[in-house]
Amino acid sequence: MARKSFNSALVAIIAVAASGCVAHWVWAEPYLTIMAAALGAAASVLIWIADEDIDAAPGGRLPSRTLDPATHGQRLIAQMVQAVPFGAFTIHEDGTIHTINQQAKRIFGVPEASGLPVATLRKRRLLDLIEQVQSGKPDGQTELSLTRQTEAHLVAHVSRIAKVPGQARGVPSILVLIEDQTRYRKTGALHRDFVANASHELKTPLAAISATVETLQGHAREDPEATERFLKILFSQSSRMTRLVNDLLSLNRIELNERVEPEDPQDLFAVIHEVVDILSPMAADAGVDLKVLTPDTSPTVIGDRDELAQIFQNLIENAIRYGASGKEVLIGLSSPSEAHPHLVGVTVQDRGPGIDPEHIPRLTERFYRVSVASSREKGGTGLGLAIVKHIVNRHRGRLEIRSAPGEGSAFTVWLRRTAAHDNTVIRESEPAELK
Repeated sequence: MARKSFNSALVAIIAVAASGCVAHWVWAEPYLTIMAAALGAAASVLIWIADEDIDAAPGGRLPSRTLDPATHGQRLIAQMVQAVPFGAFTIHEDGTIHTINQQAKRIFGVPEASGLPVATLRKRRLLDLIEQVQSGKPDGQTELSLTRQTEAHLVAHVSRIAKVPGQARGVPSILVLIEDQTRYRKTGALHRDFVANASHELKTPLAAISATVETLQGHAREDPEATERFLKILFSQSSRMTRLVNDLLSLNRIELNERVEPEDPQDLFAVIHEVVDILSPMAADAGVDLKVLTPDTSPTVIGDRDELAQIFQNLIENAIRYGASGKEVLIGLSSPSEAHPHLVGVTVQDRGPGIDPEHIPRLTERFYRVSVASSREKGGTGLGLAIVKHIVNRHRGRLEIRSAPGEGSAFTVWLRRTAAHDNTVIRESEPAELK
């Protein structure tokens, strides 16, 4: 016993020293040397524990349960499959499923598949690849599509588990990993659409500016009236391009900070009144009356003041642009909602023509417009509501849209109250239109 302990201690010292020296020689970095020494120490501890186990066992041998290759191998593989962060399952030589994890069950919509034939998954391309690998062909992968509520794009990787000499029966022979690429493909498609749309949106004003400058350099040079008219076009198109670039930069900045929650308390209606003061001239030019229904006690919310102002500026600008026919825009508190117990809602409502229901789910998409011609004519970039959505997401709030043809539109932003207001019922001082 003493001799084995001495041997274990000697192995520990050698392991720590050797690993530290090797690490220092290879990397010449102190922290890597320390890490390697720590790993060496851990290895020596495991050796010491193994020696103690052997000493404690009858006859100085490990208990027989640790030497059962079938049980040990199956249990180890099952634990590894369950630990994989995406869909995975293993298959016996006879084609039955040995172990399947929760992600794979969810992907294929099966409650429990262990012990069943792999054919129950009913994916022909996957089954064909499994048969090929079982017959001795190289490991491979194949693409799968699943259509339930939405279409899912998957890639299945099929590999043969190498046999160990003396391996007992019962250990599976095939490992299948299912990689869900749906989100990545959607993200890639969104990025491609974004680049294409941004290029198109920038190309249009640039082409108009180029054509106008060319005209001014040509036959319109000596015509004062034509010069005045084309200069107005130049100003309009350059202003449009400036708005577009500013919105693109703003959207990019907001997306970069979307995971960082704001922490500062803000007086909600103080922000709204500042925005209304800025937009009053625009509303007056459009013949729209902006009405702010201020409650007796303005709620305090958690947020970034500039971004909160950007939310309401975009919503009120849209109400003025597209709801001007109603001649009135109302801004006020929304009725408390059981669905949002710790949030306070502010609604921006116009009395314009309204929006058809099929457009509402897509309004917050980048560059999506109900009417492209009308939006461009009124100075819209197609990014305003996308900016609102990302700011609301950063504030951990909600955006709700209600609209119908001939009934106007109402955009409600739900924001987090401060702790002081969590248990306070805000008095409903708004008229029925905002409920």
